[in-house]
Amino acid sequence: MRITNYCLRVVCFFIICLFGNVANAVMIDFDDRDPASVPDSILTNEYESEGVLFHGNAYLISQSPKSAPNYVVGPGFSFSFLSLPYVSGFFPKLVTFYTGSSTESKVFITATGPDGHVEQIITEGEIHGMGDDTSTPYIPNQFITFEFASGISSIELSGQSDAYIDDLSFYYVMETVPEPSIIILFLLSMACIAGRRFNFGQVFQK
Repeated sequence: MRITNYCLRVVCFFIICLFGNVANAVMIDFDDRDPASVPDSILTNEYESEGVLFHGNAYLISQSPKSAPNYVVGPGFSFSFLSLPYVSGFFPKLVTFYTGSSTESKVFITATGPDGHVEQIITEGEIHGMGDDTSTPYIPNQFITFEFASGISSIELSGQSDAYIDDLSFYYVMETVPEPSIIILFLLSMACIAGRRFNFGQVFQK
Protein backbone atom coordinates (compact mmCIF):
# COMPACT_ATOMS: atom_id res chain seq x y z
CA MET A 1 0.00 0.00 0.00
CA ARG A 2 2.84 2.39 0.83
CA ILE A 3 4.53 1.63 -2.49
CA THR A 4 1.28 2.24 -4.35
CA ASN A 5 0.77 5.63 -2.65
CA TYR A 6 4.36 6.62 -3.34
CA CYS A 7 4.03 5.66 -6.99
CA LEU A 8 0.82 7.66 -7.25
CA ARG A 9 2.57 10.76 -5.92
CA VAL A 10 5.38 10.29 -8.42
CA VAL A 11 2.88 10.06 -11.28
CA CYS A 12 1.08 13.21 -10.14
CA PHE A 13 4.38 15.07 -9.88
CA PHE A 14 5.35 14.09 -13.43
CA ILE A 15 1.95 15.13 -14.78
CA ILE A 16 2.18 18.56 -13.13
CA CYS A 17 5.72 19.08 -14.42
CA LEU A 18 4.85 17.98 -17.93
CA PHE A 19 1.51 19.60 -18.55
CA GLY A 20 1.27 22.41 -15.99
CA ASN A 21 1.52 26.17 -16.52
CA VAL A 22 4.51 28.39 -15.86
CA ALA A 23 3.60 31.64 -14.13
CA ASN A 24 5.74 34.73 -13.64
CA ALA A 25 4.24 37.03 -11.01
CA VAL A 26 5.18 40.69 -10.51
CA MET A 27 4.02 42.52 -7.38
CA ILE A 28 4.55 46.28 -6.85
CA ASP A 29 3.54 48.02 -3.61
CA PHE A 30 5.29 51.33 -4.55
CA ASP A 31 7.07 51.41 -1.18
CA ASP A 32 10.53 50.88 -2.66
CA ARG A 33 10.88 54.45 -3.93
CA ASP A 34 11.01 57.84 -2.25
CA PRO A 35 8.46 60.20 -3.86
CA ALA A 36 11.02 63.02 -3.50
CA SER A 37 13.39 61.11 -5.80
CA VAL A 38 10.83 60.99 -8.63
CA PRO A 39 10.81 64.09 -10.90
CA ASP A 40 7.72 66.15 -9.99
CA SER A 41 6.57 63.00 -8.10
CA ILE A 42 5.04 61.75 -11.40
CA LEU A 43 5.79 58.16 -12.34
CA THR A 44 6.81 57.36 -15.90
CA ASN A 45 9.43 54.65 -16.46
CA GLU A 46 10.54 54.05 -12.86
CA TYR A 47 9.08 50.53 -12.95
CA GLU A 48 10.12 49.65 -16.48
CA SER A 49 12.45 46.94 -15.19
CA GLU A 50 9.40 45.32 -13.55
CA GLY A 51 7.48 45.44 -16.83
CA VAL A 52 5.15 48.46 -16.43
CA LEU A 53 5.13 52.09 -17.64
CA PHE A 54 2.94 54.90 -16.27
CA HIS A 55 1.32 57.64 -18.35
CA GLY A 56 -0.46 60.88 -17.47
CA ASN A 57 -0.64 62.33 -13.97
CA ALA A 58 0.38 59.30 -11.93
CA TYR A 59 1.65 60.90 -8.72
CA LEU A 60 3.64 58.81 -6.28
CA ILE A 61 2.79 60.08 -2.80
CA SER A 62 2.92 58.85 0.78
CA GLN A 63 0.19 58.13 3.35
CA SER A 64 -1.43 55.36 1.36
CA PRO A 65 -5.02 54.50 2.36
CA LYS A 66 -4.26 50.83 1.63
CA SER A 67 -0.74 49.85 2.71
CA ALA A 68 1.69 52.50 3.93
CA PRO A 69 3.69 54.33 2.98
CA ASN A 70 3.27 54.95 -0.78
CA TYR A 71 0.60 54.70 -3.45
CA VAL A 72 -0.19 56.17 -6.89
CA VAL A 73 -2.92 58.78 -7.29
CA GLY A 74 -4.00 61.27 -9.93
CA PRO A 75 -6.94 62.97 -11.67
CA GLY A 76 -6.55 60.48 -14.48
CA PHE A 77 -3.71 58.19 -15.48
CA SER A 78 -2.94 54.90 -17.14
CA PHE A 79 -0.27 52.23 -17.13
CA SER A 80 0.85 49.85 -19.83
CA PHE A 81 2.60 46.50 -19.62
CA LEU A 82 5.68 45.35 -21.44
CA SER A 83 5.69 41.95 -23.07
CA LEU A 84 8.12 39.35 -21.81
CA PRO A 85 11.56 40.04 -23.29
CA TYR A 86 11.93 36.49 -24.61
CA VAL A 87 8.35 36.13 -25.95
CA SER A 88 7.30 38.87 -28.38
CA GLY A 89 3.77 40.16 -27.79
CA PHE A 90 3.25 38.09 -24.64
CA PHE A 91 1.41 40.22 -22.04
CA PRO A 92 0.16 39.46 -18.52
CA LYS A 93 -3.11 37.56 -18.49
CA LEU A 94 -4.17 38.49 -14.96
CA VAL A 95 -3.92 41.94 -13.29
CA THR A 96 -5.07 42.86 -9.78
CA PHE A 97 -4.85 46.00 -7.63
CA TYR A 98 -6.69 48.05 -5.01
CA THR A 99 -8.36 51.33 -5.95
CA GLY A 100 -10.55 54.12 -4.62
CA SER A 101 -10.99 57.89 -4.53
CA SER A 102 -10.31 60.49 -1.83
CA THR A 103 -13.66 62.14 -2.66
CA GLU A 104 -15.47 58.77 -2.50
CA SER A 105 -16.31 59.03 -6.20
CA LYS A 106 -16.74 56.22 -8.67
CA VAL A 107 -13.62 55.19 -10.52
CA PHE A 108 -13.92 54.14 -14.16
CA ILE A 109 -11.31 51.52 -15.06
CA THR A 110 -10.76 50.33 -18.62
CA ALA A 111 -8.50 47.41 -19.52
CA THR A 112 -7.38 46.83 -23.11
CA GLY A 113 -5.74 43.79 -24.67
CA PRO A 114 -3.24 43.70 -27.54
CA ASP A 115 -5.99 42.27 -29.79
CA GLY A 116 -8.31 45.23 -29.08
CA HIS A 117 -10.44 43.44 -26.48
CA VAL A 118 -11.79 45.96 -23.92
CA GLU A 119 -13.45 45.53 -20.53
CA GLN A 120 -14.56 48.19 -18.05
CA ILE A 121 -15.16 48.09 -14.31
CA ILE A 122 -16.91 50.91 -12.43
CA THR A 123 -16.30 50.96 -8.70
CA GLU A 124 -18.82 51.69 -5.99
CA GLY A 125 -19.08 55.40 -5.11
CA GLU A 126 -20.75 58.71 -5.77
CA ILE A 127 -21.47 60.58 -8.97
CA HIS A 128 -21.32 64.19 -7.79
CA GLY A 129 -23.94 66.55 -9.16
CA MET A 130 -26.16 63.71 -10.34
CA GLY A 131 -29.22 62.06 -8.90
CA ASP A 132 -29.03 59.51 -6.11
CA ASP A 133 -30.00 56.77 -8.57
CA THR A 134 -26.52 56.84 -10.13
CA SER A 135 -24.58 56.84 -6.87
CA THR A 136 -23.82 53.85 -4.66
CA PRO A 137 -22.29 53.60 -1.17
CA TYR A 138 -18.54 54.12 -1.42
CA ILE A 139 -16.24 51.22 -0.58
CA PRO A 140 -12.58 52.10 0.09
CA ASN A 141 -9.77 49.95 -1.28
CA GLN A 142 -11.89 48.02 -3.73
CA PHE A 143 -10.10 44.99 -5.13
CA ILE A 144 -10.02 44.96 -8.93
CA THR A 145 -9.29 41.95 -11.12
CA PHE A 146 -8.92 41.75 -14.89
CA GLU A 147 -8.24 38.46 -16.65
CA PHE A 148 -7.82 38.21 -20.43
CA ALA A 149 -6.93 34.99 -22.21
CA SER A 150 -5.20 37.07 -24.90
CA GLY A 151 -3.29 39.20 -22.39
CA ILE A 152 -3.65 42.76 -21.03
CA SER A 153 -1.60 45.57 -22.58
CA SER A 154 -2.89 48.64 -20.70
CA ILE A 155 -5.25 49.89 -17.98
CA GLU A 156 -6.70 53.41 -17.66
CA LEU A 157 -8.32 55.02 -14.61
CA SER A 158 -10.62 58.05 -14.79
CA GLY A 159 -13.54 59.69 -12.99
CA GLN A 160 -14.96 62.93 -11.71
CA SER A 161 -12.14 63.33 -9.20
CA ASP A 162 -8.92 61.54 -8.32
CA ALA A 163 -8.29 57.80 -8.41
CA TYR A 164 -5.61 55.81 -6.68
CA ILE A 165 -4.08 52.36 -6.95
CA ASP A 166 -1.92 50.30 -4.62
CA ASP A 167 -0.51 46.78 -4.42
CA LEU A 168 -0.41 46.21 -8.18
CA SER A 169 0.12 42.59 -9.23
CA PHE A 170 0.22 41.04 -12.68
CA TYR A 171 0.88 37.53 -13.87
CA TYR A 172 2.39 36.16 -17.05
CA VAL A 173 1.03 32.63 -17.61
CA MET A 174 2.54 30.40 -20.27
CA GLU A 175 1.51 26.91 -21.33
CA THR A 176 4.37 24.46 -21.12
CA VAL A 177 4.91 22.05 -24.00
CA PRO A 178 6.74 18.86 -22.98
CA GLU A 179 9.71 17.82 -25.10
CA PRO A 180 9.73 14.32 -26.66
CA SER A 181 12.64 13.20 -24.45
CA ILE A 182 10.71 14.19 -21.33
CA ILE A 183 7.66 12.28 -22.54
CA ILE A 184 9.80 9.18 -23.09
CA LEU A 185 11.14 9.44 -19.53
CA PHE A 186 7.60 9.80 -18.27
CA LEU A 187 6.45 6.68 -20.14
CA LEU A 188 9.46 4.70 -18.87
CA SER A 189 8.63 5.75 -15.32
CA MET A 190 5.04 4.61 -15.80
CA ALA A 191 6.32 1.25 -17.10
CA CYS A 192 8.57 0.80 -14.05
CA ILE A 193 5.69 1.64 -11.73
CA ALA A 194 3.46 -0.86 -13.53
CA GLY A 195 6.20 -3.49 -13.29
CA ARG A 196 6.48 -3.07 -9.55
CA ARG A 197 2.71 -3.07 -9.19
CA PHE A 198 2.19 -6.35 -11.07
CA ASN A 199 5.53 -7.92 -10.01
CA PHE A 200 6.64 -9.12 -13.46
CA GLY A 201 9.62 -10.84 -11.86
CA GLN A 202 7.37 -13.51 -10.35
CA VAL A 203 5.63 -14.01 -13.69
CA PHE A 204 8.92 -14.80 -15.44
CA GLN A 205 9.99 -17.15 -12.63
CA LYS A 206 6.87 -19.17 -13.27
